[in-house]
Amino acid sequence: MINFKPIISILFILLFICCSEPTPKEYLITSLEIMQNNSIHKNSIDWKELRNDSFKQLESKKTLEEVYPIIEQALEKLGTHHSFFHSPEKLAGIYDEKKTLPEIESRIISSETAYIKIPGFLGNESLTKKFAIKIQSTIRKLDDPNVNNWIIDLTSNWGGNMWPMYLGLAPILKEGVSGYFVSPENKFLEWNFSHDAVYEGDEKMLEISNSYYLRNKNPKIAVLISRNTASSGEAIAIMFKDFPNTKLIGEFSYGVTTGNTIYDLSDGARIVLTTAIFADRKKIIYGGQITPDIFSQNPVDQAVALLNKKEE
Repeated sequence: MINFKPIISILFILLFICCSEPTPKEYLITSLEIMQNNSIHKNSIDWKELRNDSFKQLESKKTLEEVYPIIEQALEKLGTHHSFFHSPEKLAGIYDEKKTLPEIESRIISSETAYIKIPGFLGNESLTKKFAIKIQSTIRKLDDPNVNNWIIDLTSNWGGNMWPMYLGLAPILKEGVSGYFVSPENKFLEWNFSHDAVYEGDEKMLEISNSYYLRNKNPKIAVLISRNTASSGEAIAIMFKDFPNTKLIGEFSYGVTTGNTIYDLSDGARIVLTTAIFADRKKIIYGGQITPDIFSQNPVDQAVALLNKKEE
């Protein structure tokens, strides 16, 4: 899960390096300091060895672009499997103003059961709010008075920005704490929905007007996950752990249940660094794969059968 403000999550830190362009050595030093001060694994890495290995590769490098692969290798050595480096060119593609919102598949499966599939998402600030609104609008259209069951499909949700997904699904999740980021110092920072907005601790991450609320306040819910459910997709799945009348169905998730912080560098490049681990509403800490409540190779059919089962 990538971490922006307002685009994504935790403890957003913007690194401004002004004045003259740094040398390749200064650029690498700054990048390594960001990692050492903030990585979720900062207390278990041999930083002297990592620095020595990185500086050995720096010989004869004359441009900042030549340092990019060294930074990428250093991030890999952190062992988070979720930290990465974006060049200015790659960022331009990610936040292209011409990008469109992903499609949201939805349908009424039976008179009592609605289905919505939430894809991964990453985009600029304008698209972020529009995506949250699009999810809520889809839920509003599905929310017939007879609908008592909801299937939320995250099986293709690769992650991206968790906040519009969270705010979009807020009509189902309800107000209150839905989960946490946990720092290397074991401090818990809550994910919270309240009054049309989602928060990271006390910091408002995203807000829309007139958030929708379900007609049926106590629906039965099935959340579908797979090995393709990753990062922010896993964060959404965790929000439904131990939620009333809810089961997770499918396969083990991908296994990057960790939060990232963005650090912008002087030339417009960006380090996306894993700085926290996810925890659910009961403060159970993850960090790896999510285990479904019910394993199934046909999760939609399994969910329909479960939700339609009458209580004895």
